[in-house]
Amino acid sequence: MAASQRITFARINLRTPDQSELTDRSFAMDFTALAESRQTKATQPALGPRPERTWVAADLNLVASHYMTGTLGYYEHQTLIDFDNDAWSWLKGSTMHTESGSDKTVVPFAIDLREDRRFIAFAPAPRLLASQFASGLQRVLQSAVNREGTMAANWEVDLITFAEDVESWINLHPKVFFIRRTIKFTNPGRSLDSARSQMRDLGSRRRTEVDAAPRNRILNTDSHTFRELLEGVETGDIDILLKSRGEAVGSEERF
Repeated sequence: MAASQRITFARINLRTPDQSELTDRSFAMDFTALAESRQTKATQPALGPRPERTWVAADLNLVASHYMTGTLGYYEHQTLIDFDNDAWSWLKGSTMHTESGSDKTVVPFAIDLREDRRFIAFAPAPRLLASQFASGLQRVLQSAVNREGTMAANWEVDLITFAEDVESWINLHPKVFFIRRTIKFTNPGRSLDSARSQMRDLGSRRRTEVDAAPRNRILNTDSHTFRELLEGVETGDIDILLKSRGEAVGSEERF
């Protein structure tokens, strides 16, 4: 792993608006069962210029009592060219076409299996960005869960944001005039505030709320209400978008 790579964190959440899908088994038991099943493989259909991808989570090993390490990656088409030393030529070298992974599409990860944690640490790769990792891991876990058919069905992998990162960004960009937050069910759906209770009654999975300051004004980011809007970002239960006015007229910064 290169020294400049930044570790990113996500969390596995088991979401359901009620408790109908919850079982008495712990998350560690379910995840270990998935690891041992060798069913953690899924195909992502082609979309536009992006080709079809086959994702695989592998090398899943229990470390100590509540940690598991593994790798996640996808196959990609590669053309390998051998240099022809006799002819001193790349053009005359033999070629081989293969569907395989590489250090650009396969990354290691570690997960805390404790029920109140379920955090994943990983380092994004050049062709496996953080959002792609979360989507790919969710895809293979959901596929494995569906094949097993013996555990809660709604597994989601959410990238998390640390509160101190939000604070640092606001300190650098204090003219915040817009916040959009997407509310998800808390894990595993037992905590239902008024918004989530309404979501359950409606049968919805997401709710998006927007607060915007009047023209040429800014939001009070020091208020208790603003702090409450950020609750849940560190567990993946809230996604946020912040906009702040930039130094140049008409410009803006986004978090």
